[in-house]
Amino acid sequence: MRRGGRIALKLQPLTAAHDDAQHKLYSDELIDLLRDDKRRATVWNIALTGNYGSGKSSILAGEEATSGSNLAVVPE
Repeated sequence: MRRGGRIALKLQPLTAAHDDAQHKLYSDELIDLLRDDKRRATVWNIALTGNYGSGKSSILAGEEATSGSNLAVVPE
């Protein structure tokens, strides 16, 4: 589709967006760990790793939005 002599592109934002169907397994495990005092006492750091676009930021965004827990996100 052309707009003003230019081709209009359908661009989508790449900002984090939690998709429950895609992230639920990881989100649930993170929430369980953060809520379980016994498990949390043995865990000092949690690292989410993966390729670009794999959902790392989305998982954290979903956890922060649903539980309001204190998360410290350290950029690469």
